[in-house]
Amino acid sequence: MHPLHLRLLEQTRRALGEATASPEPAERIAAAEARLGRPLPPGYRRFLEELGPSFWPLRIENLAMFGGGPWPEYFVPFASDADGLVYGFDLRGGGAADLPIDSLDLEADELDEHPCPAIPFEDWLAARMEEEA
Repeated sequence: MHPLHLRLLEQTRRALGEATASPEPAERIAAAEARLGRPLPPGYRRFLEELGPSFWPLRIENLAMFGGGPWPEYFVPFASDADGLVYGFDLRGGGAADLPIDSLDLEADELDEHPCPAIPFEDWLAARMEEEA
């Protein structure tokens, strides 16, 4: 298992008292790729394959399971937090393996006009974990 995923499990156990990996089945990963319209970013795919949905420090799910919301078509959500932020892949970010990850404040209901640079999912996850440490 990726060291970052192990750290997330340990951090979750310290915060909540328990945490287990619940890897996503192949058909749910295929559904996520169908919704995204392209292969999943490699780090996010590995997260789903090894760990599956996680609910601390924020809710990270299979993007195929995320319901509709007040966001544009190019924003594909995969996570949310207790402060009303929804995180998603910005499909305007081009053809690289990784995609930009942006956030939408549900109260402000606006995204950046231009996509941020594409980043590996692991870098994004590590930064979110550091914020909660």
